[in-house]
Amino acid sequence: MIEGMLDSKAIKIYRDEKGRLMLKDGERERQIYRAARSFPLTAPDQYICLFDEDDKEIGIIRDINELDESSRQLLREELEKAYFMPKIKRVLSVKEVYGGVKDFSVETDRGYRDFEIHGLNSIKILGLSRVIITDVHGNRYEIPDLRDLDPRSRSLIEWVI
Repeated sequence: MIEGMLDSKAIKIYRDEKGRLMLKDGERERQIYRAARSFPLTAPDQYICLFDEDDKEIGIIRDINELDESSRQLLREELEKAYFMPKIKRVLSVKEVYGGVKDFSVETDRGYRDFEIHGLNSIKILGLSRVIITDVHGNRYEIPDLRDLDPRSRSLIEWVI
C-alpha cells in the first residue's frame, strides 16, 4: 500500500458521543478535523485527504465508494458542508456593473441568489458544457450542463463567456 493511503476496508468513520467525526483504523482512533478533496471538480469521490487538529494529514482515502455505507454517508455529509456549491437552474439577469464586474441574479437548487463576479477568470468551463462560476467572495456555483438551461439563461451565460 502507498504511504499515506488508508485501507478503505479496514477503517471506520463515525461520530462519537460528542458529535465529533472520528476515524478508527485498527485499534487506533483519531478525530478528523477536516476532510478535503484532492480533485474537487474532476474526481470528487477519489483521493479524499483527512486532517487532524494541527492540519496534518492523517491519511488519504483512495475512493469514498470503497467505504462501508455508514462511513461513506458521514464523509459525504462532511464534504458537502465543506464544498457547498449550489447548482444554477435558471439565470434571471446579468448586468455589467463597472469595469468588468458583472452582477448575477440566479435561481439555484438552494433558492435565489445574487452575486458578483470579476472578469472571465471567475468562470471555468469543464468538459463540453459544465460551468463553475466563482463569485467575488469565493463562493462557487455550478451549471452541471449548460445545454439543460432554458434558452434565455443559456444566452445570458454565453454573453458573459
